[in-house]
Amino acid sequence: MQLSKSTEHYISYFIDHFSKFYTKSPKHKQQELDNIYKKFFFKLVAAEKAVKALKYKNGSLVKIVNEEDIPYTELLNSNFIPDYIKKYINSRAIYYIVFNNKIAGKQITIYFVLFKNSDIMNIEHYESYVKLMLMWLHMSGLNTTHCLKQLKIYCYMTSYLKVLPGSILTTLSADNCNSAITYSCKENNEICIYRKEEFFKVFIHETFHALGLDFSRVNDKKLNDNLKSLFPIKSKININEAYCEFWATIINNIFVSYTLLDHKKINDFILYLDFFNNFERIFSLFQMYKILRFMGLFYSDLYNNTSTSIYLRHHMYNEETNVFAYYIIKTILFYNYEDFIILCNSMNINTFRFSGYSGNLTRIYDFVKKHYKNPKMRENMIDIKDIYNELIDDDKKENDKLQVNKKHTKKNNRKIIGTTRMTLTEL
Repeated sequence: MQLSKSTEHYISYFIDHFSKFYTKSPKHKQQELDNIYKKFFFKLVAAEKAVKALKYKNGSLVKIVNEEDIPYTELLNSNFIPDYIKKYINSRAIYYIVFNNKIAGKQITIYFVLFKNSDIMNIEHYESYVKLMLMWLHMSGLNTTHCLKQLKIYCYMTSYLKVLPGSILTTLSADNCNSAITYSCKENNEICIYRKEEFFKVFIHETFHALGLDFSRVNDKKLNDNLKSLFPIKSKININEAYCEFWATIINNIFVSYTLLDHKKINDFILYLDFFNNFERIFSLFQMYKILRFMGLFYSDLYNNTSTSIYLRHHMYNEETNVFAYYIIKTILFYNYEDFIILCNSMNINTFRFSGYSGNLTRIYDFVKKHYKNPKMRENMIDIKDIYNELIDDDKKENDKLQVNKKHTKKNNRKIIGTTRMTLTEL
């Protein structure tokens, strides 16, 4: 598997600006981080061996003749899934592939529902996904979770992308920001993924809920209320979603880095992982800036106590899904990802699985409070604004038939200006 064309394309927008956002960590911090990365590397090696030992079966390809043939989950009835996507699934599905496996004595069933004949010619790609999915489930500590006995994963691989609304009068909702849904820590659980975009990262995010790797075992109301004192906006501020999205992004990069290695050398793995994490830091800032710009806001308007900022956030900030968690809190965590990984490693048993101690919620709040006004981050927000304005200027130049970067045409610029995907990196 290789990087997707979308990833390569999006990276091209930021590669020339990389040095502005990169800060070399002090030696002691980098050593601590490298030791954590090494643990992940050895867990991946062990997971790959375990999955090979499963001798997991190739998927069974099944033709869909009637709507009743489509693998169905009640999660499809959720209001989080746009009606036009539900209709597309029910009317356009042509085949599905099903994989059945057991990990740690738990039954895992994976369905890929396909909509294009070209997908049928690329079954090996889905088999590669299954290998990575099983590796992650093994690595996640599935054998120690009490959350489930059986997991069914429904992957409706539609081509619908997450994009900004066409009108600034439209409030950001699940249509623009969400890709999947699951139940939290349920014995016979299901995951429903309804977009191909960001598929593997989204899968990891949902497993944080399904396997109880998140805050579901503790009451995080006080934490969310405290965060609201920092950011007095119209949002429920569900930091649990930010935590899951942060770790889904890191773990996705871990798998991408490992998969791209021709020879599984640990130093190369660390180099790749740092590379992708730094690009995700830039992309998270870009997406945060763009989301707030769509609302008519700057980041400082979310917390400043000037009369202008108070007025703007009160009247302009709106959301119908966890926008603040996905794009704002997650960016604060990811901009400081080295420190947050080290913090999680110190307070959790296996780094990413949240330990159900309420004091750890306080530590996360203290982390956000310490870093949300990071001077370097605010400086980089100006750099992001300049990058964004360059894209707008290129559009104007193309309209006026002036010289522009041939890779960054008006059509391509509109993709990166319009996308609301949360991560840059995918296979």
